[in-house]
Amino acid sequence: MNQITNIGQKRRIIYRLEVVERLDAVLGGKTYESIKRPQLVEILKASLQDGKAEVQRRFEAGGKGGDVVRG
Repeated sequence: MNQITNIGQKRRIIYRLEVVERLDAVLGGKTYESIKRPQLVEILKASLQDGKAEVQRRFEAGGKGGDVVRG
């Protein structure tokens, strides 16, 4: 199996369901509106930052490349 598809605890890196729920909350069940773009971008940036922090935490805990992505 490809190592990249065998990532452990993926939701601790980026929990997609939570991101989608937060985006939906901003959109209020409507389609994209450009006026809401800053809020949407902020949600995506925060999710990316949290994911990077989790990967960094795994490395700092002594993980090595393959081990880190496997969780």
